[in-house]
Amino acid sequence: VLVARSHRGFETVRAQIVARDLVRDYLALVHGSFGSNQAGDVRDPIDDSPYATLSTCRVHPSGRDAITIYEVMGEYSDGTRVYSLVHVRTITGRTHQVRVHMAHIGHPVASDSRYISDPAVLASDRRWCPRLFLHMSRVAFCTTTGAPVCVNSPLTMAPELNDALLRLRQ
Repeated sequence: VLVARSHRGFETVRAQIVARDLVRDYLALVHGSFGSNQAGDVRDPIDDSPYATLSTCRVHPSGRDAITIYEVMGEYSDGTRVYSLVHVRTITGRTHQVRVHMAHIGHPVASDSRYISDPAVLASDRRWCPRLFLHMSRVAFCTTTGAPVCVNSPLTMAPELNDALLRLRQ
């Protein structure tokens, strides 16, 4: 969440969002291994029309353009399943963008009750991770004077996620 302290500040940030200059980085623990495909992007449109009734979005041709860039930081295991810790940057800012794109490419976010379709998988995730494993790690923008601002939030700022990651084996 980014809050402007003035109308001018609001307009400055809005212009950066439209120009796709606002930096939004996340850490996500997702299901599965990416194999040799350790970095990439997802450029599939996201339709948010089901959100009002289902609280989910979907990749669909009728959606708005959406761009997500990812890089695998490491692989982990709970002894049964393999997970990948990914650094994700959203170029566009669609509702549930990281969750929708990761699920779409076959790597849903751990403990994601909206986009993991198998209840047994979700229940297994919840045994070691109490909530959605998605953490905004950085936001960067320019002020009304053009000065750059970068705010970082390491995973240790979300102790429940940090502890969950420590429970897994790398």
